[in-house]
Amino acid sequence: MNPIFFFLVGLVLLFSKGAQAQNCRILYVGNDLEKPDLGDSIRYISASEAAGVLKVYYKDGRKRKIKSATVWGYTDNRHHNYRFYKGKTYKVVAIGETVKYEREEQRSVGKPVYVGNFTVNYHSTGLDGEVFSD
Repeated sequence: MNPIFFFLVGLVLLFSKGAQAQNCRILYVGNDLEKPDLGDSIRYISASEAAGVLKVYYKDGRKRKIKSATVWGYTDNRHHNYRFYKGKTYKVVAIGETVKYEREEQRSVGKPVYVGNFTVNYHSTGLDGEVFSD
């Protein structure tokens, strides 16, 4: 058989398995990150830091708003984990004894003033510890 056919079949299998493993989910406590994903029925999660809410869109068409202060964080459809802490959203980049986060922030630099987006690094001791800048 044609090698291109096998290559295409392999790509389809690779991407279909990856898509199945990348479910969105709400994380009620930090330890939820360590629990297996139960394949929730969530299609998409949209977070608004300014409004302090998560908009949750389910696969069956339902929608729900959740106050971000009532949950630890969420996992998006790209399998990125986010934590809410004191009204701000932090992307989880490494989990260990020290948890590492990053966040896009606007900063003013120099004269004349240049305002741009910068990635700022943060950390906490454990999943539920206080978040500090590096």
